[in-house]
Amino acid sequence: MSRPRQRAFQLLLRAALLAYPRAARDRDGEEVEAAALSAFAARRVGGAWAGLVFGARAVLDLVVSGLGERARARRYARGGTMAWSDGWTDVRVAARTLRRTPGFTAAAVGVLALGIGANTTIFSAVRATLMTPPL
Repeated sequence: MSRPRQRAFQLLLRAALLAYPRAARDRDGEEVEAAALSAFAARRVGGAWAGLVFGARAVLDLVVSGLGERARARRYARGGTMAWSDGWTDVRVAARTLRRTPGFTAAAVGVLALGIGANTTIFSAVRATLMTPPL
């Protein structure tokens, strides 16, 4: 890859990393930059277009995730909890996983149905025999 192209990508990466909070940049900035640069260099095999597309996606992804991280840090600094945002992320990932694996989804729904049915049956039997006063 040409040196000026790599240098331009490196400058774009550093500008995109400015979207992150300072603590995250100090902690992970060099590692992220090195990983992106090595991946950008590996795209040389696909030609200039592949490198350009990868570079644009990498910079855009860094900006978007950096702004999200900055918002999360701001919310946490104000005393807000991060549990709901993390919880909704977990729900989205779980839904995506269940959608991609229909066999596992069917097995999970079946196990849940059996468990709920067995629990209801046992509770109904115990209630009818032990908790109801005799007439």
